[in-house]
Amino acid sequence: MRQIIFVWITHCLAYIAHLLPADYSPALLFAAAAAITQATSMCLPMLALYGLGNMQAAWIPRHVSKASKFMVPITGAFLLILLYANYTLFEMYGFFIDPFVVNILTTPGGTAALGASDSVYLTIAAIVSAIVIGLYLSRFVPLDLLAHALLPRTAVVVATLLVIFLAQAAVYAVSEHKSYVPVLRFADRIPWYQTVTAKSFLADIGVERSREVMDYGNPSSGTKFHYPESVPELLPLDKRYNIVWLVAESWRWDMLDPEIMPETWAFAQRSQLFVNHYSTGNGTRMGVFGQFYGLNGSFWFPALRYQRVPVLVDTLQKSGYNIQAYTSASFTYPEFDKTVWVNVENDRLHSVDSGMGWERDRKNVERLIEFPKQSSTPFFSFMFFESTHANYQFPKENEVESDYLPDFDYLATDIESSIGLIKNRYINSSNHLDCQLGRVFDSLELQGLLRDTVVIVTGDHGEEFMENGRWGHNSTFSQQQVRVPFLLYVPGMKGTTHKAMSSHMDIPATLLSLLKPGHNSRVYSMGDNLLSPDFDREYAVISDWHGDALVTSDHKYSMSPKANSRRTALSTIDDKPMDQADMPAQIHLALSEYMAERQRFSRPPSATQASAGEQLALTALHAEPDKAVPPPALPSPSTDG
Repeated sequence: MRQIIFVWITHCLAYIAHLLPADYSPALLFAAAAAITQATSMCLPMLALYGLGNMQAAWIPRHVSKASKFMVPITGAFLLILLYANYTLFEMYGFFIDPFVVNILTTPGGTAALGASDSVYLTIAAIVSAIVIGLYLSRFVPLDLLAHALLPRTAVVVATLLVIFLAQAAVYAVSEHKSYVPVLRFADRIPWYQTVTAKSFLADIGVERSREVMDYGNPSSGTKFHYPESVPELLPLDKRYNIVWLVAESWRWDMLDPEIMPETWAFAQRSQLFVNHYSTGNGTRMGVFGQFYGLNGSFWFPALRYQRVPVLVDTLQKSGYNIQAYTSASFTYPEFDKTVWVNVENDRLHSVDSGMGWERDRKNVERLIEFPKQSSTPFFSFMFFESTHANYQFPKENEVESDYLPDFDYLATDIESSIGLIKNRYINSSNHLDCQLGRVFDSLELQGLLRDTVVIVTGDHGEEFMENGRWGHNSTFSQQQVRVPFLLYVPGMKGTTHKAMSSHMDIPATLLSLLKPGHNSRVYSMGDNLLSPDFDREYAVISDWHGDALVTSDHKYSMSPKANSRRTALSTIDDKPMDQADMPAQIHLALSEYMAERQRFSRPPSATQASAGEQLALTALHAEPDKAVPPPALPSPSTDG
């Protein structure tokens, strides 16, 4: 019992010591309650073993009782080692032990990616020895006096702990709903904190969900989402192109074909066409997130939690751009109203939710092409198309493939035997998408806007049709699920086809480099300017809900338990499984660089990290609109050329 109490007290003190430097005083009571409940939950295995070892029951074999008593201190040592390892990882990289870390540690050469050397292993041995010695010495400290004092009041103790647990869970649920950041930051600093949310209940009783905006440029925010590293010097912008950004649901790279999508193909010949382009996710959240933030898709979760504004959107807004966004899906699910568009007013976010996907696209395109006529300032318009979303609906005039499944009933259709007919539906829906994109291109041409408008066209992710054993997306990192078309039209730039690997992570750096040439994009992005003469991407990162995958020119390495459930973690670029023991040097190098990149935006910053110059830049960047630096006039086409 003394060792259990020692482990419990150690956990409590460690949690509190790690929380207090954050100094979010309004949430200190929550921090104390959360530390107590988390320490208690961590000690439950020791309590179970202790109870089993001391239980007097005929049905419990003697050797089981002895083994249970023997396992109590071993379990305690293991829990203390985990505690130390978690907080060491957090201080270094901003995250705790999770399946990703386990994957790294069990991968040949993975520990090298964490920077482990011989001296590190010696330090680990010394720390483990100290923990074991401390646990042994705790046997001689009369901590059990506390236990003896509390045991007669077991019911009171249990009830008190239950009340503390319910209280901190309720505080967290309300804080998450209202975006009360001090509580959320404390929770993020507790290893494996079990969150409890009550969004529906709170909404039902009339508690409004907050859309509080987190200033992206605050480098002393104290969270494990340290975005950006420092304030980028972007204002005032040097150029003021209009921007039209078009994203299609589930649009994979091989649909950009002159037979299937002639309008888009023709426009691509006038644009910068990137034919080896990867999304940042195999699902919509991560795929759209990477386009706007320039980060790995796995950073979606902290960005949503803290409702952090992307540098790109915030810069355009502070520069006086007229922003309008349209979707044929929803801005609330996925939660782009709390990430990408969190600082954009609701009346600028337009969604159509009635009718089939292709019908919604047509309605939205009408509004999209009318919007520039009403804008007297440089504009930014975004549209998310649904035509190519399952179950791939389209009107009669878009039948490129006549042999298709006429009624795609998910429950009644044998997917595997009908996959060819299903894919033909997808091809036809892609043709309808092409017609709607063509309407946008034609409108920009007729209005004379292509002289000063940058156009982006891409997909959020791809779509698989059993090429590697799956249908749809969000399941693996196969080429069909993660490669998408990407074309970038820049006024005055000759159409060029680029064969080098590119990623959604490169879009913000590329776009902002067009508006502010020469700025340092690395402080807010893991990507680079695609139009730079020395652009060279050695690997791409793709995310799902459970982890990331690294893609090099020849290989893929997945760190997602879900994606690996039916295949090996290592494969060739065309998804042929490989023995993990044959890990190529390309992947080892990518792992090391990936860890360093991830650390840049996840390591908790110090409170003094913001320089005086950064604070001045923050003041200017987040000034009230009427006090902001006046935007320069829209340059003439010859200036932009």
